[in-house]
Amino acid sequence: MSQTSQNNPISNSKRNFYLSLLLVSLLFMFCGAAYFQNTHPGHLTIIDTEEKNNKANPNLSEMQHIQELMSALEKDPSNQAILIDLAEHLLQANQLEDAELLLLNASSQNKNSPDIWRLLGMTQYSLKKYNKAAESFEELIKIEKKAEHLYSLGVLYKYFLNNNKKGEAIFNEALSLPNISEDVKEKIKEELKTQSPNNQ
Repeated sequence: MSQTSQNNPISNSKRNFYLSLLLVSLLFMFCGAAYFQNTHPGHLTIIDTEEKNNKANPNLSEMQHIQELMSALEKDPSNQAILIDLAEHLLQANQLEDAELLLLNASSQNKNSPDIWRLLGMTQYSLKKYNKAAESFEELIKIEKKAEHLYSLGVLYKYFLNNNKKGEAIFNEALSLPNISEDVKEKIKEELKTQSPNNQ
């Protein structure tokens, strides 16, 4: 957090107020879902077969853990470790919209956290918001320029934003970084040998 933000109690109060509102709304949603699972154990939701294969419904213990994290964060809104843990659990539970909302709010308050931008990019990718995911990874790279982050961004541009040229430039930038792992280096070299079938 910046020095200005630390010395500005009004700014901190406003941030905590909005975060509390967000947590209360999420908590009501999860309490309702947990109650429904307890009172309607035999109820099945009809969803698309592909979605069913790709998305596992969060079990009751996972939802309870998420509720505990929400309560902990409401008591200590500035605790980034709890916020990141909550976002990761929401992502794992396929509560993607809720994870995105939480991370967007967090990113507006703390623009220098690589964990927030990384998780936000992953969440937006899962939501198929590929342009937004690329923007989040670009913010991540401004803070933490690592070959694996550049690799992820290059893949986004190559396969999901249909821009081989930009993807290739990003891959080459990753290869120029010191301390790039051999695993990431080999993956990038393989990508540079091929063109995305979506690109003409």
